[in-house]
Amino acid sequence: MNPLHTEYQRSQLRTYLVVVCLAFTAAVFDYFIALNQRIAQHQNLLNSAVEDLEHQFSPLLHLMKVLKADAELTLLAQQQSDSSKPLPGMVWPVSEQQPDASLSDNEVAMLQQLSTKLQHSQRSTLLIRQFSYVSNRGVWYSPHETRTAAHELTSQLYWVQKQQQHKLTGPEIRLHKVDAAEAVFLLAIPLQRKDQYVGELLLDFDLATMLKLVTKGQRGARIQLLNDVGQLLLAVEKMQVLANPSDELGHHSDNLKGLEQLNLTLHLEPLHTASLGSELLNFFGHLMLYLVTLMLLSLYLRRRFKTKVLSPFHRLLVHIERLRRGDNQGVRNVPADWVQVFHQVEQIRTSAADLQNER
Repeated sequence: MNPLHTEYQRSQLRTYLVVVCLAFTAAVFDYFIALNQRIAQHQNLLNSAVEDLEHQFSPLLHLMKVLKADAELTLLAQQQSDSSKPLPGMVWPVSEQQPDASLSDNEVAMLQQLSTKLQHSQRSTLLIRQFSYVSNRGVWYSPHETRTAAHELTSQLYWVQKQQQHKLTGPEIRLHKVDAAEAVFLLAIPLQRKDQYVGELLLDFDLATMLKLVTKGQRGARIQLLNDVGQLLLAVEKMQVLANPSDELGHHSDNLKGLEQLNLTLHLEPLHTASLGSELLNFFGHLMLYLVTLMLLSLYLRRRFKTKVLSPFHRLLVHIERLRRGDNQGVRNVPADWVQVFHQVEQIRTSAADLQNER
């Protein structure tokens, strides 16, 4: 029996096992490399979105700080209000406990000094809707001459929300969401006089437009803005504000990044989020690609071994058997690579015959 053929049959199962193991290992490495590249790409998109949003917030925050410095300087000087110069705008109380509260003379003088700057600043960019001021005694001031129902509702809801907040030390500038007829977003910065809280300067701005501008370069990804406690403030996708966005942040915690200037967090969800089924299908595709490639390579090598080694060796055994029986000639059509081996076998037979004749 041909020992090479026996070993050839034994190695078939081992070859299949080795091919499967190599294909699985290569597919795992390839899949995780591709997954790492996708995660890195998503992180780069998130970083660029955060930088873009920070760039849009920067002029607004700088303006708020400048107005705060001017207002506190006026309060510190304790200037009296000019009775001959009326305060432009509207004033109304928002506190139910103090319905007759009014602004102090120092606050009126401060607002008289700021009114012109507030009007010019409001016209400086389309993102700014209007400025407001709320006193610690519950008095709301708006530089507009008209008092709309929506603005009055916003002021009342903001005051209630402000009273419900904990008196903890927070950032200098905060972002508040007021759920009125439509969501209103206010930037609030406190005003102080000799470490005594006086009120807050408020900026109503168009946050939805800011996020829409951010989504332009994010390949259709969904952008969600969260506050410091993880509550969703606003979500934008394909230049549209989502009314009821699905909250699936638990599955995408790696796509979260906080803003440096405000205590906010940005979440970016790619347009095509791979599910478990698609991820398994992707891995199965990698596995089949390597499995088919290695299996074809294995079949080619086994066929070459069978053609170049196993079949000539079998012909050599047949050749030896014929010579042993005393045939004048063994097999014909000797493979070119095995000609020398066949000649050596014939030489051994001739030497053996000569030795037998000498005896």
